[in-house]
Amino acid sequence: MTDAPGASPSQDSAISGLVDRAQGLASNVATSAQDKARHLAEEQKSAAAEQVEEVARVLDTAAEQVERVLPEAAQYVREAASGVHRVSSAVRDQSIDDIIDMVTNFARTQPGIFLAGSVFAGFAVARFLKSSADRRWETELTGASRGGGQSGSKSSGSRSRGGPSGGKRSASAGGTNSGASAAGADRSR
Repeated sequence: MTDAPGASPSQDSAISGLVDRAQGLASNVATSAQDKARHLAEEQKSAAAEQVEEVARVLDTAAEQVERVLPEAAQYVREAASGVHRVSSAVRDQSIDDIIDMVTNFARTQPGIFLAGSVFAGFAVARFLKSSADRRWETELTGASRGGGQSGSKSSGSRSRGGPSGGKRSASAGGTNSGASAAGADRSR
């Protein structure tokens, strides 16, 4: 930049100073974003550890109940609960970087098990999302049939996932029962 015609050394140093400030600012923004992401990941890690610990407590309770009915099987349930407790403490006690390294190393050393676990987790998540969507859809239908703006109209029972009219009524019907009265007139002939 010093070879630019008409540029003085003071202009070059001013430009250089601005570039340095911009780089420093960009570096600070990137560091801040990384810190926020790491903090959020730590919060999620803590929440996950608590959920895993809750599963372990449920397994402990189940082991007590199984012990009353089938004492031989209680040992296996207790071992499962103990394993879940260990996973919970490992998640809680290790940093995010340690957990990422552990998962990466496991994927490298046991790719088949890692792939099978990933597929299983994918199916579990898909099943959960599907059941959540079905429940939400049923709730919306229940709300619509309880008077969600359908006063006196018989079209609330004809709702389908295709849309509010189920694709069976024409736009010219205008949402009234004029289509129903025309159909009644056809039947009386």
